[in-house]
This record gives sequence, C-alpha cells and structure tokens, in this order.
Amino acid sequence: MQRPFLFVSHVSEDHGHAMELVGELERRGVPCWIAPRNVRAGRPYDDEIAQAIDDCAGMLLVFSEHCNSSDYIRREVTVAGEARKLIIPFRIEDAQPKRGLRVRLADLHWIDGFMEREQAIESVMRGFHGKPTETGSTSREDSIPEDRDAGTAPGGAIDALRRAAEAGDARSQFVLAYRLKTGDGVAKDAVKAIQWFEKASEQGYVEAQVSLGLAYEQGQGVTQDYALAVKWYDRAAAQKNPRALWSLGLLHELGQGVAVDLVRAADLYGEAARQGFAPAEYHLGRLREEGRGVDRDINLALALYERAAAKGHGEAARALQRLRGAGSS
Repeated sequence: MQRPFLFVSHVSEDHGHAMELVGELERRGVPCWIAPRNVRAGRPYDDEIAQAIDDCAGMLLVFSEHCNSSDYIRREVTVAGEARKLIIPFRIEDAQPKRGLRVRLADLHWIDGFMEREQAIESVMRGFHGKPTETGSTSREDSIPEDRDAGTAPGGAIDALRRAAEAGDARSQFVLAYRLKTGDGVAKDAVKAIQWFEKASEQGYVEAQVSLGLAYEQGQGVTQDYALAVKWYDRAAAQKNPRALWSLGLLHELGQGVAVDLVRAADLYGEAARQGFAPAEYHLGRLREEGRGVDRDINLALALYERAAAKGHGEAARALQRLRGAGSS
C-alpha cells in the first residue's frame, strides 16, 4: 500500500467485527491493512505482518476479551510500540486488558466503539489524520456524546451524564455503569456499576443486558451466578443480539445455570450463526460434526467451519483442515 494506512490488529474470533470496521473507515477515506485480506500470495505470513506494522501510519487495535489470551496481539502491540507507532485501542465489547497487555496499553486512551459507533469512528479518523488528544492517542471521551450544558470539564460531563441516568435515560445509565466499572472520569465503584447496568437492563437496553450477563458469568463486580447470567443473556437474546445468543448457547451446552440442553444450544447457535457470528458458526459446526443436539452432518459442519474460517476464526480453520485431511486419507 502506497498511501498512509492503518494496520488493523485483531483476533480471529473478531474478524467479522474488524472487517465491518475496516469497511466503515475505508468508505470515509482511511486506507486499512488487515490480514488475511492484504497478505500477498506466496509471502510468509509473519513477515507480511511485520512489514505492514513497519510501514503503517498507526495501529488500530480491535479489542475484545479474546485479545487477552492472544500471543499474536501481544507481539503486534509490542512491535508497534517499539516502532513508536500511534496505537488506537478500539473496544468492541465491555472488556478490559489484562496481564501484559494491561501494562503495554496502560497510558493510552481508549475508544469505546460498542457505545456510540459513529462518534467512535470519527475519533479514529481524528487520530489517523494527526489530531490526537493531549496524551497522544484518541480519548475515550470522544465516544461519549457530551451534554451541551455540561461544559468542557470532565466533572461537568459526568454530572450531566449522571443527571440523565437518574432521569431514566437507559443509554446514559449504561454509559455511567461502564464508567463506574472502569473508573473512567469517576472513582471506580463496582457495586454502583452493577446497579446502573441493572437499571438500563430493566429498560431493555441490550448492551447493558449483555454486560450484566457477562458480569454474572465471570464474577466481575458480583458473585459469580450462572443462573443470573442466563437470565440476562436470555433477555438480550430475545432481542436477537448475536453475542448473547452465542453465550446463552454455551451455557446450555455446558449446563451452567441451566440443565444441559444440547438441542437448545444448537438452536441458539443457529440463530447467531444466521447473523454471521463466527463463534456461533464454529460451535454449531462442532455439534453438527459430533451429532450432539442435532443430526450428524459432516457436509453442514464443513460449510459452517468454512463460513467461520473465512472470517478469520482460528479454531474453525483448524477444524476445517482436520476434516479435509481426514476425507483425503
């Protein structure tokens, strides 16, 4: 690529999200480099990644919980940091960096793309075009719409957000909960964060329902309670949220918070898979391959693995290779 471009770092599980983000940026005139799309045929994969990071104007890190367990992400962030590249962390779900990533990304400001998408995209563009915040990266404040009466001081913005939340605005309740959880502009308070997540969830705000389900599933700020995780994922799944459908399917498959129900798990995976959600495509493919909860159908399993692998899902790609290898032996 000749023009300045963004290197898009992501895990295979989030390839669909990353490609959607690339499409939005490129429609706005921001060139992006993303694997495997831009890996040249016949070139070593790792060499192509290293060269792209070296040549890029900056890195856009598409961040989810999956990134915390990815050695590839840690290496790419390290290489970009050593090359003194601009790094823009773009969060696609309510997740925090852990272990080594937490140290490497500690001084950066984050964009929360799962809150206000359009403003988040604009924040990425400002960073790309050389209009960073005072700390040299893109601020999380850019992803939160400011109240016009709040002034420019962070305290004023928080006060306005709190007033809107107390007045019953579901989105403000969700954003306030998230800020209380992360300590963004306000002192951390996990108990109050859960209370505001619950208020937004009771009003049907789907992102809050997913966040609350995740909190109870993983014991984040609350005592781990799979039954409550099922409750909130179920409400979000009723709104056809693909991540909630998939998460609820996993709980039914594993028997966490509910009795094991492979038929129900397959149905939930299927609903999410029909929306193109790669993890659900992979898990439904696995059930099809093994004949658990559904009739065994290797051809359907292959098709599902192919769809997920095309989005960059690593486990699906390995399953596809394994099945194809077994078929040729």
